[in-house]
Amino acid sequence: MVAALALGIGLDDARAQGPRVELGIDSGVEHQTAHGDHFTLVGFPMATSSALPGIRIGFASGPVMQFELGLGFTLAAYGDEETTTEVRSGASLLFFAAPPAESVRPYVRAGVQLYSLSGDCGSDGPRFGFGGGLGLEARLTGPAWFRFEGSYANFPEKDGHPAVGALAGRFGLSLIL
Repeated sequence: MVAALALGIGLDDARAQGPRVELGIDSGVEHQTAHGDHFTLVGFPMATSSALPGIRIGFASGPVMQFELGLGFTLAAYGDEETTTEVRSGASLLFFAAPPAESVRPYVRAGVQLYSLSGDCGSDGPRFGFGGGLGLEARLTGPAWFRFEGSYANFPEKDGHPAVGALAGRFGLSLIL
């Protein structure tokens, strides 16, 4: 049993030093504002996150930097008359304050996002947005990690569609392979 534990720690150290891939899923709450209206969205997985959508894959480019890609999808119904479909894809760069050998890693995120909205009320997109966030990643066990992040994104006005601001709090689970 001691040998198995030592082997597990050795694998974690090897992951900390070598190339890493992180797979994750996020949930949370987002508050959007557009032309004076306010909307609060809750999601699992969270397709409406401000800096990166709900399903993500990250590629380490050093012990404290990571490039992430994400994809999210939302289908919303408003009463019996109106439905909306939203698709977001995004790319982010994360800068961690500690390498993955540490059990807790604060980070800063900067990202861009492509957003498309369609529904009974018309369509809006594709639009580019940008944003960022502050977060904390903590090891649960072995390769499993928990994330908590606060973030903000802005989608500028385009073709008569108002600018949209999105403030989000989210949490997620990750596997670092």
